[in-house]
Amino acid sequence: MTLQSWLVMGMLSAFAVGCGRDRAPDDRPPPLSERRELVSAPAVKLGPWEDCTSFGSAGCSSGLCFKTSPERTQGFRCSASCRSDADCGNLTCQQVYPSEKGWFCLPALPRDGGAP
Repeated sequence: MTLQSWLVMGMLSAFAVGCGRDRAPDDRPPPLSERRELVSAPAVKLGPWEDCTSFGSAGCSSGLCFKTSPERTQGFRCSASCRSDADCGNLTCQQVYPSEKGWFCLPALPRDGGAP
């Protein structure tokens, strides 16, 4: 047999052995995905910028629950679509993405331009 034949047979053997083994259970958390709604919603719907971590968008009166912090399981806040600051109470109407429907009620940005 030639060296090339031995290499091919070795790779095929390694592939066959590797395919036959069961993998160990994966105990890592699932990858990030869309917000999962829980079975029940609160008795009273949440208003803009109230914490919707427990109930997701089902808990918000607007149906919009935004992720607002880097922590995996924290930092979800209700928002609402808007056309002007008058629609937002103590929040401001800000454009989140370039579209006619891309305006939402959010806290005012600090004057230094940093995160709220």
